[in-house]
Amino acid sequence: MNKETNFYKLEYNVGQNGAEYFVGARWNVDEFEWDPLDPSTYTRDVRQHYECAIQGDKFEVDCWLYNPHICGSKKLIEVLDVVGARYRAIPFDLLGGGKKKKKIDGEHYIILIKEGVSMMDASRSEYEVMVDLETGRPVPEAPSTNHPRYEKIDRFIFRDDIKPPPLYTCTETGWIMVSEEFMRVSEEAHLSGPTFVRLFNGIKYDAFDGI
Repeated sequence: MNKETNFYKLEYNVGQNGAEYFVGARWNVDEFEWDPLDPSTYTRDVRQHYECAIQGDKFEVDCWLYNPHICGSKKLIEVLDVVGARYRAIPFDLLGGGKKKKKIDGEHYIILIKEGVSMMDASRSEYEVMVDLETGRPVPEAPSTNHPRYEKIDRFIFRDDIKPPPLYTCTETGWIMVSEEFMRVSEEAHLSGPTFVRLFNGIKYDAFDGI
């Protein structure tokens, strides 16, 4: 692995003010107008008005996870634009106030991440893929890709030729990843909500338990 390349996974800092309010959040739809697991559908027309109800009456977090997407405020959009990330922002209303829901002030967006990067060196890694019990073939991650769905990775070795874009997903695991520039700009902007975990060779992954 290129010693000058560091890989950072974006996670949600549940200890920050307001973060706990997103636990148990409910959307006004059963499904979105795109397939969250298939980036080829992210360009579809969006006609639905989306709302998300939370438990509290305020929400002071700029960026939080709603896998495989992230959600965030206008400040997150500004950070994404500064670093040149490729994304699509879908506006939605954030509702709070218990049973009597009311709109929380500010702009809020679902962020569809347009870039995916194959990060694993399969020849040096140790893994198990999910298999279709009827066909005996590997289960693809999405109809638009040829990547199998990994059930377990006991030893994840990063490829040597990766040049991380500002914001992307790891196609093997679905991890939301960011560049060092994204991390730096986020910290300078005091973006609340995210925390960044550096990943190293040999990391483990389980489709049901995460890292």
